[in-house]
Amino acid sequence: MISQECRNVRHINLGKALGAGKDIVKAESISDAELKTYFDDVSQETDKMNPVAGPKDPYGKRIAALSKGLQNHDGMNLDIKAYLVKDVNAFAMGNEKEADDYAMNFMKTKGYHPMGAVTALEKLAAMDGNKKDPLQFLSTHPSPGARAKRMRTLV
Repeated sequence: MISQECRNVRHINLGKALGAGKDIVKAESISDAELKTYFDDVSQETDKMNPVAGPKDPYGKRIAALSKGLQNHDGMNLDIKAYLVKDVNAFAMGNEKEADDYAMNFMKTKGYHPMGAVTALEKLAAMDGNKKDPLQFLSTHPSPGARAKRMRTLV
């Protein structure tokens, strides 16, 4: 499922991406390889529609320094980049709870303090005014505050 955070990335064709997502959901079963191919396609489309910080850009240099040695994890190649857009955001491909759990495990495995994931989400929540969504239970994407609270229990 495409993260609701993706909607903040400029110029992404969410209608097309969500339509593709519906096709995946309709499938009786889907393999990891098919899911990887789908998210690779979404990533390539997002890259085409948004400027990516290059190696000489300050954001590109910062991402390169922060992600040094993080080319792969758990048998997957990692594609870590910064988009040069005005929105403050981050997203990962995959369902939200599982993505958070994966991120927490990744941080622990790579020797990062897992509280960083919690504080990053808390900062996003604060930037959004810590809004409470009364229809949260209908959303596939919990608020950053709710995600931070859940992840805090995993630290």
